[in-house]
Amino acid sequence: MRVLAIIANLVLLGIVAFLLSEKGLPRGEEWWLFLGLVVAPVLSILALFTEGRLKPPELLSLSIEAKKARLRKEIADASEGTRQH
Repeated sequence: MRVLAIIANLVLLGIVAFLLSEKGLPRGEEWWLFLGLVVAPVLSILALFTEGRLKPPELLSLSIEAKKARLRKEIADASEGTRQH
């Protein structure tokens, strides 16, 4: 599904490039439509490419789990130390 979305966005950008070459730069009120037709697929493609690489919540949860494991180990080591004395 992700590949299909990327292909659809690239096709849209191709259509915009074709229209730009055939009709030239937009005039007047057409600029807003032109900007939307260019900016939306570019941002969508960027989001689709970076989606799998940047997941800060996952990294944060891994960090929290590592800290929990260190604390458990420290508590276990401390409780073993009090048992030996």
